[in-house]
Amino acid sequence: MQCAHRLSDGQVYQMMMEVPEPRDASQRTQVVCKANCNYTILSGDEYRAGMKLTDVPPQHQALLGNWGGKPAVAA
Repeated sequence: MQCAHRLSDGQVYQMMMEVPEPRDASQRTQVVCKANCNYTILSGDEYRAGMKLTDVPPQHQALLGNWGGKPAVAA
């Protein structure tokens, strides 16, 4: 993920992301989840953060699975 500010390694963040449908990128679903910051690297004027998604609602598991991810299910 790219962002303007440095994120703290090991910190858990609440986030919302728009995920496109694999067969029609114009259709997007807003997914609310949490993400653990694994690392942050300065790249030019922005930071790149490696995030691991957690607490993804069950109704969005299939959509993210279509993109090859295996996020943790929300409790």
